[in-house]
Amino acid sequence: MSALLGADEEAQLVRELVAAAGLLARATNDLAAIPPVSFDTDAARDALTFVPAAVTRLRARGSHDGRTQAGKALAAVEELVRGALSTNLTNALLARIPAPGGPVAEASGPTVIDLAEFYRAVTDWLIRRDPRHPAISGLKRALLPYLSQTKAYAEGAEQELESPDYPDLSGIAANVLRLDVLTWVLVTSGFPKEALEIQARTRRLARAALRRATSVMNRCSVTFALVDRVNLAGTLAEIDDLVLIFQRVRDGEREEMPQGEETFAQSLGAQVIEEFTAAMTELVRGIMDSFVAGTIDVADDNRGSEVAGMLRALGKLHQLLIGVKDKGTAAAVERMTKEIGSGFVIIGQHIARSAEKAKTDQDRTRLAQIEVIHQAFLALGDAMRTGT
Repeated sequence: MSALLGADEEAQLVRELVAAAGLLARATNDLAAIPPVSFDTDAARDALTFVPAAVTRLRARGSHDGRTQAGKALAAVEELVRGALSTNLTNALLARIPAPGGPVAEASGPTVIDLAEFYRAVTDWLIRRDPRHPAISGLKRALLPYLSQTKAYAEGAEQELESPDYPDLSGIAANVLRLDVLTWVLVTSGFPKEALEIQARTRRLARAALRRATSVMNRCSVTFALVDRVNLAGTLAEIDDLVLIFQRVRDGEREEMPQGEETFAQSLGAQVIEEFTAAMTELVRGIMDSFVAGTIDVADDNRGSEVAGMLRALGKLHQLLIGVKDKGTAAAVERMTKEIGSGFVIIGQHIARSAEKAKTDQDRTRLAQIEVIHQAFLALGDAMRTGT
């Protein structure tokens, strides 16, 4: 039989046990606030782990008084976990979940992942003591509306991507992030099946968005019509969002095709990325060719603005190339970056010759239009030098 704890050691253990129970009681009250601002998830999770370990030691090696104190502390914590703590934690977690199309999560207090990790610790406690406790299945039932909302959002967003207009990449990127967070919440909280469903929808949505951006680029490469240039400008307006969507497709492709697995089939993500990269390549070359011709033939305000707009699009594409450069696209990106650099020099020479001819002809209207292009050209140069 193990020796009894010394009086000082037992007293210290009892104090720590009472303190842990008190911390969980305060945590229960903190969680009642939506959102909980002062709640420390790490401390609460540590306390929840410490209580059963301390009770076990006191019951095995403590005095009669020590065992009595352990029983009281354990009873108090079990009452909290079975009741108010589970209820308040579930409500706080649901309030933090970033549903698609919903508001931005609060910046203060614990994150939704912090709360999900603590929720998992609480349910683990309950499963060991009461596997049928309603709190275990309560969160799953409460999550059903979020799962339905996610399905409806993803299906609606994919339908909108069939529109001939340029896609709302900013909204899609924000909701891809929300769906990623929801996936992590489900995994952390102990719902892997539901997490896989959300993950699959996120991959599909990101692929659909990148395909739509590819379609816009391909059409503009063919026609350079006004409506297509407007759609291209809208698509390239938020480079960070487009890069985020590209990266999500890349991540999905890597998740679908684990490293080291040999296959003769190309994943859906890899196909979408290859098509997107090819579209950027064709568009960059098409813009450079059209721009050179345009700087020579500027005749009025509309043509000058058009050429300057094409140059700005080239700058956006250069920025996009930098953003999507990774192991899978490095070769294509480096090749296109060099082509843009070489084309930049040629374009500059054409602008200089066009300006000189306009000065010789004393064609003020044409010279004014070339100056519009020249300013856009200088902005592209600044962007290329800074890598933005």
